Amino acid sequence: MKIKDVFSGHSLIATGLILVLSLLFFYLPTISNLELKTYDWRLEKYRGSVFNDKTRAISIDQASLDELGAFPWDRKTYADLINSIKQKNPKLLVFDILYQEPKPSDSSFAKAIKEAGFDVVLPFCFGEKSLIESAPVFPVESLRKVAAAEGFIDYIVDSDNTIRKAKLAISYNGRIFPSLDLAAYARYKGVPVDKIVYGESKITVGDVVIKTDPDYAILIDYYIPKKGKTVQSFPSRSFFKFMDPERTPDLTGVVLYVGAGTPGMMDDFPVPAVGKMYGSVIHANIFNTLVRGDYVTEAGQAVNLILILVLALVYGLFLSRMVNVVKLFAVSILIAGIHISLNLFMFKNGFWYNLVSPIAVIFAGTLIVSAIQFFRTRKLFGQFVAKEVVDKMVSSDIHTKMGGVEKEVSILFSDIRGYTTLSEKMKPAEVMNLLNEYHGEMVKIFHRHDGRVFDYQGDAQMVVFGAPIERADHAICACKAAYDMDKALQRLREKWKIESRESFEIGVGICTGIAALGIVGAEGALQYSAIGDTTNVASRLQSQSKILGSSIIISEPTKEAIGDYFEIRSLGFVELKGKSKPMEVFTIVAEKDKKPE
Repeated sequence: MKIKDVFSGHSLIATGLILVLSLLFFYLPTISNLELKTYDWRLEKYRGSVFNDKTRAISIDQASLDELGAFPWDRKTYADLINSIKQKNPKLLVFDILYQEPKPSDSSFAKAIKEAGFDVVLPFCFGEKSLIESAPVFPVESLRKVAAAEGFIDYIVDSDNTIRKAKLAISYNGRIFPSLDLAAYARYKGVPVDKIVYGESKITVGDVVIKTDPDYAILIDYYIPKKGKTVQSFPSRSFFKFMDPERTPDLTGVVLYVGAGTPGMMDDFPVPAVGKMYGSVIHANIFNTLVRGDYVTEAGQAVNLILILVLALVYGLFLSRMVNVVKLFAVSILIAGIHISLNLFMFKNGFWYNLVSPIAVIFAGTLIVSAIQFFRTRKLFGQFVAKEVVDKMVSSDIHTKMGGVEKEVSILFSDIRGYTTLSEKMKPAEVMNLLNEYHGEMVKIFHRHDGRVFDYQGDAQMVVFGAPIERADHAICACKAAYDMDKALQRLREKWKIESRESFEIGVGICTGIAALGIVGAEGALQYSAIGDTTNVASRLQSQSKILGSSIIISEPTKEAIGDYFEIRSLGFVELKGKSKPMEVFTIVAEKDKKPE
């Protein structure tokens, strides 16, 4: 393919339209939301089955409320929890319960935290400082002093109100605050919270580098194990069951998250795949994601934009050359299949880039290219063939190529005998009227037998059968048309005789063989034509018709192709210009009583 073909007018138009639609798709909220939904599906199908078995949730569920009383509880209850489990050697206890207002029992809670023997991490949140600013609201001071660390519990909520990302750090007044789960992870790794290093799109905890987006956010690799078709929940146990040391299992090295476990506590949020999840379990999943380290990384906007721009250019500059709609759709399905397969493979291995918007680009590219080629083909071939033929040709590109393609056809040449003498006897307007009436009748015959007039040269006609619409019986069609031409001319001659007008005879030559079919010429002077030896022979057979005394002359390949459909008579051998050997020619005597299969 030449460079000038790539950047032809219709290719640039297609490219421009596809680029505009591609960008529209990229930023369209509907497409974005659909991408998020397919993300959830991919997460459920290809991730979420690996679990750090040292993470557990302590659930303040309905059974615990029934046992310990209505919520909120006295903070001594949390002190009792710490005292109950400390002999079981947990690694870390993380609370997803805010302690922002002082309570009388804070002293006992603080004492239990101080003497726990394991790290306790407390939460805080960013509350409204003004209409345009939020500020951290910390736990009461007595609890802050004894806690091993503290972190914020604010969520990132997507446009569909689903939590898919976790913000690990927030910058406020020149200071960077860790999230509850980042603080817990640092303590889990034995790193003081003030030793966490915040870099550009990364956070370093000891010897571990956590890759984030520029806002210090990561995608949560939710634990979504399945039993059959049922999604299993994150491992959790009722709060009240930990109040009795005798009923509490060994917790050596375990990280425990404490939080709500009933809908009435208004702490459940939409998450991928499992519907809603309680806040403490979401935080446990974030912690589990950090411990595993094998989470999904989101491609930047630049990667997704480049992908859809490349697809738009592929369709606009290259596939816009493909006129065959069936092939175009097949290629589009192949491209979409490769894109989906690669996308799923990359997602499974921890890289998320857009699935939906490239498919939208492929769909748009296919439709735009099909539409442009439809109108382009109609405009181009409308100059040469009938409208109904153009309608059939819009799904085929084999004849639209400059230079053409080779295929077997039957070519018919017809010519008016004595046309020069006829022109001398009549006025030009009379000649034109006579020719128009003659050509009008002949064209009806050609169309009836699927022949297409490729060229008019005054009194002469060049008609092709078997192209641009393919027919296996093109030789029979050509001979049938010639036979009907002869009968139609006889009727015209009788009519003209009654009208006292001049009349004429015609000669027809038909040859079957390989010809090159396509568009020839230059921009502004294009012609759909058939060239080659078959065309030359048909023309020269026509010129032999007067010499041989027969109005229809057919070649030997045509005779072989029509079988016994017609009664044929040999006219002997003739020498044709450009042929090294004489060739046998035939004429049609009569049409037998049968129709082509």
